Amino acid sequence: MLRSRWLLVSLLCVFLYACATSPLGRRQLLLMPAAQMDQMGLAAYSQLKSETPLSKNSVQVRYVQCVTDALTSAMDSKQRWEINLFDDNSANAFALPGGFMGVHTGLLNVAENQHQLAAVIG
Repeated sequence: MLRSRWLLVSLLCVFLYACATSPLGRRQLLLMPAAQMDQMGLAAYSQLKSETPLSKNSVQVRYVQCVTDALTSAMDSKQRWEINLFDDNSANAFALPGGFMGVHTGLLNVAENQHQLAAVIG
């Protein structure tokens, strides 16, 4: 009984110690160091950029940049974000550790206005 109580207390301490605040201000459980997560995000983002072409539509790129700038400026975090519009017909957007964000051009065909786009991205 005493042994299981110590085990429970130890596990609780580990979970509480591992809790951190995300760039969005949410509490989260970290099972690996933030620097390692950032490196993994960079690797995944670099691979995606090498495999998926970026949009050359300057109007769409500026539109996405305007919406994402409004979202990121509303955050309390000092995280710098790299944001790209990927030439992909799927209606998708994503964020990766380390401050990387991607929006697919297909999402622009589905989102009727900047508010809908922001709702998916944010």
